[in-house]
Amino acid sequence: MIKGILKKDRVILEEKVNLPEGIEVTVLLPPKYHLLEMSGRWKDRKDLDKVIKEIYKSRNIKK
Repeated sequence: MIKGILKKDRVILEEKVNLPEGIEVTVLLPPKYHLLEMSGRWKDRKDLDKVIKEIYKSRNIKK
């Protein structure tokens, strides 16, 4: 894994890498930023309590 810092829409790498110019790379964001992207999307759902209960129910591991 190579780490970097975001500055003005550019990622500045913390270490030198030997990659060809123009190569496509993938940037993985910390998990908390994925949650921010989703925030507010369900605010108008009338059945939100039911949806949340179904999510927890589907994740319940039965022994």
